[in-house]
Amino acid sequence: MTPLHTQSYGGGPEPALALHCSLAHGGEWAGVMEFLMDDLTLAAPDLPGHGKSADWDGTGDFMGRCAQAVLAMPEMRSGEPVHLIGHSGGAVIALQVAQARPDRVRSLTLIEPTLFAAAKGTPVYDATLDLFAPYETALDAGNLDAASEAFMAVWGNTDWQGMEPRQRKRIAERIHLIRASHPALYHDSGGVLDAGRLEGMGMPVTLIA
Repeated sequence: MTPLHTQSYGGGPEPALALHCSLAHGGEWAGVMEFLMDDLTLAAPDLPGHGKSADWDGTGDFMGRCAQAVLAMPEMRSGEPVHLIGHSGGAVIALQVAQARPDRVRSLTLIEPTLFAAAKGTPVYDATLDLFAPYETALDAGNLDAASEAFMAVWGNTDWQGMEPRQRKRIAERIHLIRASHPALYHDSGGVLDAGRLEGMGMPVTLIA
């Protein structure tokens, strides 16, 4: 597996590993680390298909492949256990990583994890599917710009046309990864919600909304 491109921040005594949201990159943690430089030494990878890491090859479960790539990082294989932090889709990957290697996770911080499967069977779950219907329709038609605009209108609350052309291009090139994340986010392909798995996690967990 190709190593993930990783940026490092801070010089504090405790190691940390942070996973960014969909369509972003490890640099999103730079602002956060301005406040934690003396506390943590943070590794911030670009997840597969993002930033400067290699593209996803289209095989397997995308979020599961992301979790495998994180588990292969040196920070997850040796040294002190890490403070594991995840944002949005990255928080769902962090859950998979923490469940796979609880011995390597000192604490787990989940910032708005988008594990929609936890709400399956409720009106909120159905409403979420309806919100993203325009994205699905545009992607099915092969219109990546329209799919990107539809996604960002809901999730980014962003004026798509007002964004820089280079930024729009970068998002459109990766917009298929949103659908690739659906098995994990909407159907829990990673088994995060399987009986006893959440209850069996022994590390401290902070949930941020």
